[in-house]
Amino acid sequence: MPLLLLAALAATPVSGRFVLEVEGLPVAELRVTSDGARYVYEATHFLDEGPAETRFEFALATLPAPPEVLTLLSRPAPGCREVLEERTRALETLCVEGPARKAVTGTIAGDRFVAHYDAKHALRDIKVGSASWRAVSTATTPPLESPFTRGVAVEEGALRLEPAVAGARWLTTAPLGVGSEDELGRARCLVLSRRALEGHPQRRLAVGLVIEAGRAFPHAWVVEADRALDPSVAAGDEVLQRRQYLELPKARSGVFYLQLFDGAVKLVPR
Repeated sequence: MPLLLLAALAATPVSGRFVLEVEGLPVAELRVTSDGARYVYEATHFLDEGPAETRFEFALATLPAPPEVLTLLSRPAPGCREVLEERTRALETLCVEGPARKAVTGTIAGDRFVAHYDAKHALRDIKVGSASWRAVSTATTPPLESPFTRGVAVEEGALRLEPAVAGARWLTTAPLGVGSEDELGRARCLVLSRRALEGHPQRRLAVGLVIEAGRAFPHAWVVEADRALDPSVAAGDEVLQRRQYLELPKARSGVFYLQLFDGAVKLVPR
């Protein structure tokens, strides 16, 4: 079966672009492409210890089993087969249950999954445990320098989104800096914000953009009693008065980041 499946995959060039969300929080962008002989798996993490870039390239004919994500890009047939986990290169068992009208269900390495496909049998979304992948567009070639590192250039002054994004809101009061002097930095905002939630059930995690020195960056902070707290900035740091913060609905923030970097959404003067 693996050889037959590899032959079928090699005959069908495909591409996909997805946002990974864990417990509703956007974590990474995944891009996969195959020209029928070569398969490329690329991932960019949004907000975790600075953006981590991952890239693997495979010659399909040399693999012991089809790559896992590539196998799931098109609606799989019922039954069990071995697949190759791209990051670890470990062989896992993918089992697909009988045909369903609205969803494809089964297990990957023993973990339950639910996937949905469009009318052309292309993967729209898949949920495995607390993690969900959602298709956002066809795959694109990533820039030489990650936009999560360099940000997006914007004009100085008051800004607005074009087109408007439902649920997005600008902070009208600068956050309080609550970071410790030995652990600061915008690139570590998600790690520090998650840590700031520990032992504080009244707090919630917020994600969005921070605009500073003419550039907009993905950012995370916490909110307590309607007051924003930024654990990546020290108390009293004047940078907080020079920044603008835009909070986004967590459920849409991953897709928003990609649209912003692609130019489909812009920050323009008010």
